[in-house]
Amino acid sequence: QERPQVHPVELKLHFDPKRDAGKYFPLLMAVAQTTPTATSAALEAKLSALNAALPQTYADHAAKYAAMTRELTSIRTPDAGFDEDFGWAEVSIEQLRARSTPTGEMGLVAGYYSSADSARPGFGWFFGRDSLYTLYAVNGMGDFALARDELEFLMKRQRADGKMMHEYSQTADFVDWKAFPYEYASADATPLFLMAMLDYVRASGDVAFLKAHRDEVEKAWAFETTHDSDGDGIYDNVQGTAWVESWPGGLPHQEIYLALLDRQASSAMSSIAALLGDDATAQSARDREAAIAAKIESEYYQPASKDYAFSRNANGSLDPAATIYPALAWWTREFPRDEAAAHGPGGAAAGPLPATYKVGGLFHEDESFRRWDSHEFSTDWGVRDVAETDRVYDPMSYHQGSVWPLFTGWAAMADYRSGRALSGYAHLMQNADLTSAQDLGAVTELLSGAFFVPFGRSTSHQLWSSAMVVTPALRGLFGIDVDAFSGTVYLDPHLPADWGSAEVRNLHVGGAVCTLKYARAGGKLTVRLEQISGPSLRMNSDVAGARVSGDVTGFPLPVVEVAIPHGLPPRGSRTMQMKVLGESAGPRSLAIDLEGWAGSIRELSVRVNSPSVKLKVEGADFGELGSDGLRAASVSFPPGDGYRKRTVVFRW
Repeated sequence: QERPQVHPVELKLHFDPKRDAGKYFPLLMAVAQTTPTATSAALEAKLSALNAALPQTYADHAAKYAAMTRELTSIRTPDAGFDEDFGWAEVSIEQLRARSTPTGEMGLVAGYYSSADSARPGFGWFFGRDSLYTLYAVNGMGDFALARDELEFLMKRQRADGKMMHEYSQTADFVDWKAFPYEYASADATPLFLMAMLDYVRASGDVAFLKAHRDEVEKAWAFETTHDSDGDGIYDNVQGTAWVESWPGGLPHQEIYLALLDRQASSAMSSIAALLGDDATAQSARDREAAIAAKIESEYYQPASKDYAFSRNANGSLDPAATIYPALAWWTREFPRDEAAAHGPGGAAAGPLPATYKVGGLFHEDESFRRWDSHEFSTDWGVRDVAETDRVYDPMSYHQGSVWPLFTGWAAMADYRSGRALSGYAHLMQNADLTSAQDLGAVTELLSGAFFVPFGRSTSHQLWSSAMVVTPALRGLFGIDVDAFSGTVYLDPHLPADWGSAEVRNLHVGGAVCTLKYARAGGKLTVRLEQISGPSLRMNSDVAGARVSGDVTGFPLPVVEVAIPHGLPPRGSRTMQMKVLGESAGPRSLAIDLEGWAGSIRELSVRVNSPSVKLKVEGADFGELGSDGLRAASVSFPPGDGYRKRTVVFRW
């Protein structure tokens, strides 16, 4: 699968920098499929027509992207490069829209990469799970039309028994595609479909779309709940691959990845059924989710290593491989259980959030997060799927130790939603920084687990890689979840300590659009909602001490906050940057567990939100107070080999 090395056709273009600088030279190409259209005259006429239309084509594209800038969600932060990366992620997703031939339906392809001497362009097919993960970003961007197009594209290809499609070639309609093994090879597209459907409906308020496709939703639910081969109540890999498509010793029977999706799909179906007025299914789906959550803890948790197994075999034994896949438990956020039923479309929520507003997650999480956020999993350019200390680790493999921006996005969401904002920021920024590391504006598919370099076979413009810039930014860093039914923007913000202010512009909540303005003032972070259009919106939060007053929500800030730098290493580097293993706040203290390369010195930026306190630091040396109100804290890691640990404690 490495990059094709045969180049049977080469175009060698010469230019004079002095004469040609700043000019554009379009490369025009004409293709014919019949003898009459393949004559020199016919091809020349095509090229002439293309050349004549070029100014209008450029103008149309410019207008299209200008409209995207005006209409889709954008961000403004003190980090201009991050703002650009976010905008490029939206453009990258937009550029992966394609029409299926000959039906003309619009869908999302997984990525673009040159085919060279192969018959297949790199991942230029329509993929189910790739697009379903991406729809979380599309909904956050506010492009509800694209979300509908993609859901309808997938539903049209749903199998008669309810299973959702996995792969569909752009030329599938010209062949007997069902005779190939690709279309329904994956098991995870079915639960992801239910999850993405709810996310679309909750963001857009489009219950009419849900009702119009009730049959497809119920068929998918029936498939998922009737394909449990071993009787443990959890959907398993017998129905296709879950995540890995190859694995030492053979394919798994049931991956924790798939079990976690089954749990979240059950939660989604509970809300979907409530919206459809099906109380019996809503209750049974709710019960199923609770049962799966308990079963995951009893079947997958490994007390000896204090983490979760990769998979469960048919005989009940476990594959103990240390993987990132359990982090998927934090992908979706649960809303109040009675929200859909109580408020319904157009309803209005009242009062503070009930105690049931919570993140899913896993019960025994601490040790897992310390490993995921350490150099065992976290490189300087993203997160490996398998720990480098595990017996199956292979940094050049597809599934056993390489770095995918997708995994990095999962880790960022899990970090943010479990209160580990420093590591969440580190992982989010690794994905964002990859935007300018290879193809312009795109984030690559996968990289080596040992060195900072994309694989030769990596699709350099990969759909869900760009999506993993948008989703962790909006739902993690800015802490935004929306409910169009009640017109509510839920907030749990995690602005970096070195940001004084930020904005999320053109946030879409159903038919309404607003801007959120974040600003620090003394010991408080305020978020102001400015309505742009549509029905009136409100804010709510379950953050301790949050106060909603009209269009402003105030969040108490801790006495001390810490910020960390970001930036990719030189190409080809090994992992050497500092990692944040944990954060622990006491009544008058803050402890940060770090690891860094032996003998290295790294800096933290420290913000004190209560000027009257006298701050002391252990494990670091304070610098002078800067004009931005921040102080540098230099951390020296012990001498030796490899990574060494250090705890920095701030007391006041």
